[in-house]
Amino acid sequence: MKAKRVIPALMLSALAFSSVALAEEAATVVDFEDGNVGFVAMDTAPGDASECEFEVVDWNGSKALKVNAEDGKVPYIGIDIASLTGDKIADIRTIEFTIGAEGPDGEFYAVSGDVNTYIGEDRTMSTSDWSVYMAKKNPKVATVKLTDDQVFAADAQNIMIITKGNKSDSDVSMFKGEGPNIIYIDDIRFLDADGNAIAVDTTVEFDKPAGFGAADMSNLTGLLGENVIDGATGSSAGSWGQAVALDTAKNGGTFDPAVIEPGTIISVYYTADTAPELVLQSWTEGCPETMGWAKVAPSAVNDSGTICQYTYDDIVAVIGSEDFATYLDKFYVGDTGSALNVSKVSVAMPAGEEFIIEGAVGESAGSWGQAITLGTLKDGGTFDPALLAKDCTISVYYSADTAPELVLQSWTEGCPETAGWAKVAATTDNGSVATYSYEAMVTAFGSEDFVTYLDNFIVGDTGSALSVTKVTVQ
Repeated sequence: MKAKRVIPALMLSALAFSSVALAEEAATVVDFEDGNVGFVAMDTAPGDASECEFEVVDWNGSKALKVNAEDGKVPYIGIDIASLTGDKIADIRTIEFTIGAEGPDGEFYAVSGDVNTYIGEDRTMSTSDWSVYMAKKNPKVATVKLTDDQVFAADAQNIMIITKGNKSDSDVSMFKGEGPNIIYIDDIRFLDADGNAIAVDTTVEFDKPAGFGAADMSNLTGLLGENVIDGATGSSAGSWGQAVALDTAKNGGTFDPAVIEPGTIISVYYTADTAPELVLQSWTEGCPETMGWAKVAPSAVNDSGTICQYTYDDIVAVIGSEDFATYLDKFYVGDTGSALNVSKVSVAMPAGEEFIIEGAVGESAGSWGQAITLGTLKDGGTFDPALLAKDCTISVYYSADTAPELVLQSWTEGCPETAGWAKVAATTDNGSVATYSYEAMVTAFGSEDFVTYLDNFIVGDTGSALSVTKVTVQ
């Protein structure tokens, strides 16, 4: 019979102390060991924001939050401080967290970014930076210290957002051609004035402040199916320089002036003290004199000074012509005296009250098939061609690898020859909503008299399998 092991009282006390210490540690640090991430959310509102997701993984001997912005844009990682710390939030004087980096090839590359804290009843933003520049100090503890006048407020949705830069001096992996650095976040602590860790509740859910995850559209026109202009990003140092300069297609460039359709709105997503200006330039023989260097001021700027818009009518009024295809040689976005960073430029039709077209749902298997075919009222069908009124916009909500096409078909005697099978390409497309302008429909069909001549309203695929969930007109 084996003798029972007797554990000395001193050892029992040590074990008890150790257990208490571990329990206290778990309650005062966000270490992701429990797998909870409800208090984390990605802010996709900024124009340069990545839409990447995050996950909890094994890393550096423990669990950590992994963020991989493979698209090369900036991840904005929101941490809900208010919900995590509750009534003790006002006691926070220091924030610490461990942050590390790894290139897509598994190697170390230097990386840096910012920590934006939103403090007090007014959620005033304060910015600190972090960096991991040495492999031997990867990961590294980042520290944010609050000043005497910076006091977090309970029930005021105070949060912090950790970002990673995507410039050459902030993500070396990206600019060595290996792709963006993957970052890992672990062991977040909130410390009081005496350096004591404040208790956290990691079972809470992120309480989104107004504007988080959605662009500030104050003063702006709502848009449908934004078409992002390829290559329209860049910076200028101020002094009326150009952050974006794109040659048009006729000059071997990437900018297609055909996207500036009647009724469209150009939106510029930017960071600057003053809103930028559009400059449209022509040196083509016969161009209007005003088009040598046509500067267009924004028609609207949002309250936060991050997005401005330019209307088609304002652009035409300044340059003196609607013939962009013939005359436009270069498209610019320039600063108005302050340093400017442009993260996105888009073209879109304005949103209005949508009327859902009955029965306009369906699928096609690809090979240029038709997902929707609706006969018009005069042929015993359900589609009323009077919906295609002047300046209307058709929006197709879809899933496919390529944007669908609208087909307007007529076999009515006297119809224009082009109306036999009039294929209309999307005016704008964001990958899930394609829009078709009235002008594009009229040009393809050859007539504005849809009531007399239109027999079939069709949405077809352009080679890839297509599912259409809704079609609207407005």
